[in-house]
Formats: sequence, C-alpha cells, structure tokens
Amino acid sequence: MTTLLRTTRLRLGVGPQIVAVVLMLGLAGAMAIEPTRRLIEQRDRIALMSQDLVALDDANLALERRITRLGDRDFLEQKAREMGLVRRGEKLYVVLPPSRKVLQRRALQAERKRSHEEPASWLEQALHFIGVG
Repeated sequence: MTTLLRTTRLRLGVGPQIVAVVLMLGLAGAMAIEPTRRLIEQRDRIALMSQDLVALDDANLALERRITRLGDRDFLEQKAREMGLVRRGEKLYVVLPPSRKVLQRRALQAERKRSHEEPASWLEQALHFIGVG
C-alpha cells in the first residue's frame, strides 16, 4: 500500500506543486493589498496634515505679532484715528471728496479750455506722442 501511495505521489509530478505555490503567493499578495493601500492613504493624509500644520503655524505667528502690536500705544492711537476717534479737546475735520456736479463742472471747464487752445504744431504733437512734451 505504501508503494501505491509513493507511486501516486510521483505521478502527480511538479505541476501541482507549482500551482500550489502560485496559489499561496497569490493569497499572500491579496492579503497584502489592503494593508499596503491603507499605508499609502495614511502617508497622503500625513502629508496633508503637515501642510495644514504649517499654515496654522503661520497664522499663529501672525496673530502673535498682532497681539504684540496691540500692546503698543502708538499703534492703538493710529487705529483709533483711522476709525474717526479723537482725543479730548481736538477737533475732527472730515474732508469729503468733490460731488459729481463739481467733477462734471471741472471736466466741462477743462474741455472748454482744450477747445479754445490753438492747435499744437506738429513738433509739439510729436513730443506729446512720445511722452516728452
């Protein structure tokens, strides 16, 4: 009986062993795919978080500088004046831009002035064209 088993084993040959090895390697490879995919995802996530950390560090540094500036009395006074605040005893003067009517009137006067001028000579026009005159 043992001789029969030995001959049966010998008859199977190398082919089934190769198939078994290939199946084992395929199974091992399939089992390694998911952990490898997770590792790659984690590396990408770490890279993104590192970028976020750098951005947050920059923002923190800017906020710390602002806190330092807010402790400076000159800076606070400058910001208060930009908001329109004045000290006691000071007068606030607000300079308003000219109204549309005033701007239109100025443009009309300039147009009239240009139309009454003598036409420029060709030399003056050439100098004006090149930006010298």
